[in-house]
Amino acid sequence: MEKALGKHVIIDAKDCNLKYLDDINAIKCIIKECSKEYNLHILKFIFHKFEPIGLSGFAILSESHIAIHTWPEFGFISLDVFTCGDNMNTELAAKYIVEKLDGEIVQEFKLNRGF
Repeated sequence: MEKALGKHVIIDAKDCNLKYLDDINAIKCIIKECSKEYNLHILKFIFHKFEPIGLSGFAILSESHIAIHTWPEFGFISLDVFTCGDNMNTELAAKYIVEKLDGEIVQEFKLNRGF
């Protein structure tokens, strides 16, 4: 019998609102709102701002992580939400972030992690 140790959702989204995609504080705020909404617990943020535009960010959660990479010049993001435990609504948390960025999902992968 297989045991899922975690749920992993990977999303690519286009047509995201450009005002957010180059703003670390705005992205952090959206991740904080998402964490509150879906009972996730942020331990630490790690972000890097690229020049001239774009960013990569990582929220380390007690449940695992949220990672985001933005391409403002294309209105595009890659989003990665991974949570451990049976009661996490990983897919809805990922879609919440995309919705807050006014994006349209173009690819979505759902994985059960474990053995």
